[in-house]
Amino acid sequence: VYASPSVPTNNENSIYSGDYLYMGLFKPQDTGPWLGNVKKYELDEEHKMTPHLDPASKALSDNARSEWTTGGNDGQDVAKGGAAQQIEVMIAAMKGKPDTDGLRNIYTYVYTPGASTNDLTTTRNKVLESNKVITGSMLGLGSVSEADRKAAITKIRETPFGAVIHSSPTVAHYDDSSRVVFVGAQDGFLHAINDATGQEEWAFVMPEHLGTIKDAHSTNPNAGNYYLDGHIGVPTVNGQTILLLGARRRGDSYVALDITTHDRPRFLY
Repeated sequence: VYASPSVPTNNENSIYSGDYLYMGLFKPQDTGPWLGNVKKYELDEEHKMTPHLDPASKALSDNARSEWTTGGNDGQDVAKGGAAQQIEVMIAAMKGKPDTDGLRNIYTYVYTPGASTNDLTTTRNKVLESNKVITGSMLGLGSVSEADRKAAITKIRETPFGAVIHSSPTVAHYDDSSRVVFVGAQDGFLHAINDATGQEEWAFVMPEHLGTIKDAHSTNPNAGNYYLDGHIGVPTVNGQTILLLGARRRGDSYVALDITTHDRPRFLY
């Protein structure tokens, strides 16, 4: 089990830490995709993980139970509980449905001169079976049937949580006291996770990755196949909260999103 922990900073005073530890996890596999998750643990009064650790080994206890987890303890099992479990629930609800708008919000940015909008929640920017603006060519399929185009999008939408390798969870605080956890993963998504529930509010695919993301969950980092593993920054400048994300090993580009309204992200560049 490997982890990238992140303790969020209090938005009013950066000297004090929050009461929780957020861990981005991955578990290597010899073949196929690596397992991944994000888990949240409450710290004790000394801001330590002591209640969740085995007294003898000081490692995570088999009886530990992270926040967001239902149905028993998740212990050291990377794939069990946490945000990954909440995405599994979403995917189960989508199975067999011809169009799953509203069941999982996955966005990208589609640039078309004279027609583009930076509001990622609009139909043309949704990675959705019914969105014909996203063509087979954009998905790296070339000229394919409509059925094959839809099948590729369904595969993307039903991708489970990927390995969190070099990206670390980043927590954004909002005026209504809500918090959102942002993290990039090997599934090719930037995940926006509701801090209260662990549910994914939305996910974002960098435009340059749209043509290869259909293969993200069937590839292995051992073969040099990396996706979103760059650092995430969420500065607030003049009342505007901006998310900055680099592709790192998957490319040399950066993306900036306006996340001032956390459930209505906007593409900046």
